[in-house]
Amino acid sequence: VARVIIVSELERCWPNYLGAWLLARTLWRRNRLSRLDAPLSVRRAFKRSELLALSRRAGLANPRVYRHYFHRLVLVSPSHARLRSG
Repeated sequence: VARVIIVSELERCWPNYLGAWLLARTLWRRNRLSRLDAPLSVRRAFKRSELLALSRRAGLANPRVYRHYFHRLVLVSPSHARLRSG
């Protein structure tokens, strides 16, 4: 039985996109998958408000989102803290 739900996600923001774009055109330029996927992954990532809204739609009652190094978002919620439907 899980005690806590944890989701780690890249934050959609311009520093992340710029970093992915620069790495894709320099260090990762020979790897087609990394070159194309890195900027796309940032564009498809969540913003903090979107991650909170999604967690509430999923029925989590007490979600908390923390920012970490390199613009990572971590959502933490007790697994027993679910909203009752109906």
